Amino acid sequence: MPCVRAVSVAGVLAALAVSGPCWFAAPAAADVVELLCTASAQSCSVTPLRPAPASIPAPTGTHRVGRIDAHLADGGRELMVSAWYPAVADERPAPYLPAGTMTGRAHIAWQASNWLPALAAAPLVGATAPATWGAAVDPAAGRLPVLVWSPGLGTPRWLGSGLAADLASKGWLVVTVDHTGESPVVEFPGERIIVGQPVNITDREAMRRALETRVADMRLVLDSLPALPEVGERIDPERIAAAGHSYGGYTAVLTAARDHRVKAAVVLDGSVAFLEPSELERAGVNRPVLVLAAGDMVHASWISFGQVTPGPFALATIRSGAHYVSTDLPALGGTPVLCGTVPPDRAAMITRAVTAGFLDKWLHGGPDDYGSWPELDWRTR
Repeated sequence: MPCVRAVSVAGVLAALAVSGPCWFAAPAAADVVELLCTASAQSCSVTPLRPAPASIPAPTGTHRVGRIDAHLADGGRELMVSAWYPAVADERPAPYLPAGTMTGRAHIAWQASNWLPALAAAPLVGATAPATWGAAVDPAAGRLPVLVWSPGLGTPRWLGSGLAADLASKGWLVVTVDHTGESPVVEFPGERIIVGQPVNITDREAMRRALETRVADMRLVLDSLPALPEVGERIDPERIAAAGHSYGGYTAVLTAARDHRVKAAVVLDGSVAFLEPSELERAGVNRPVLVLAAGDMVHASWISFGQVTPGPFALATIRSGAHYVSTDLPALGGTPVLCGTVPPDRAAMITRAVTAGFLDKWLHGGPDDYGSWPELDWRTR
């Protein structure tokens, strides 16, 4: 099992103080004061940090967006999730980083900048999401179709916030999941911060264990949907889909294969060949599956999957995109090596339109309309 550390707020501050380049934040009057330090520094520079919208593109639907963060537990397994949904108010912006305290956001941002050096920690801690914290659900939205989102291997749930907010603005409930012990850092109730450990991708048994844990997490979320605060009573249990980035996409498709509640699955880049033999390549999935790959090449495993799967299958690639092109990373300073050269706003527009079009077609009976995108190469439809 991955090594998991739970530390107190005091422990976080102590860890930040001795961990090389570091910082922490605390409130001061109306501002948040950010302290940027190094382990060898004799003093810290102090700059005011006011909350500001994250640089991700705004939602494009007609609804305002609400968000809550919720704690799920079952049989000793604990998860933190964020629920994004159509809302009636637009007053108190939710923090972009899903933590209830500035210390928690500081630690998440610091860990994220270590995980991906292209991310700047300071702007992240004060960033707000395009959603209102704890807003009431918009009654005009009716029963809410659900998308459960799994992030890539070793990555946090908040990297899918832009897509989640956009779908919520179009009437969806999107529940994003942190896989405890694998996600870089997660804040739980009581200001408990749990730091994960990366999975060794060369260790097939470790990868298999991680996948089984992920699928179990997704099913725990499905079981918990009716009890989610604000939104649980509004879900439509007949319209549930799963989606994810990279290994999260594999997680979504395998969840659909094993759980009849999931009616469709979306994969944002990745592969189905992490494990051999692949359960998905052998049997396929009798649900609609969309793969939105990145770059000029698509992993051969998806070609093989498309040939055997009995369900509808759509495959497209975003030309000049790299692995993280369909996440928030391009808008947060991701490099071309990680995100490709597609402009961030354009990458978000393509990802959102194609994902929404696919979900609308298979869960709402909508038209076969994914938009027209010169950057998109369809391999199958």
